[in-house]
Amino acid sequence: MGYMDDQLKKVPADSTLYHVYATDAPVELGGKEQYIGELKLDGILNTSKFGDQQFYVRHQDMKTDVALKPEWEQYTDKFSLLQNLKSKCPFLS
Repeated sequence: MGYMDDQLKKVPADSTLYHVYATDAPVELGGKEQYIGELKLDGILNTSKFGDQQFYVRHQDMKTDVALKPEWEQYTDKFSLLQNLKSKCPFLS
């Protein structure tokens, strides 16, 4: 059993892990931040081979939002795998 397994065992059952907020438009266009939900455990955390090897969270590209709302484009951060060193995207490492 590793360090991470020990840490996960300390998280109480049914804990709220995150309060989730979002803006309904870019702030520059009058967007307001609002609470949209929470990520909450349904019981206890368990480690599993599936969780380690097959469970992935998909992050949707903002291009789909901009396609629906082209006026958002100038207020949307741009990230590129080719600009990895200059990018501040938390998902590129």
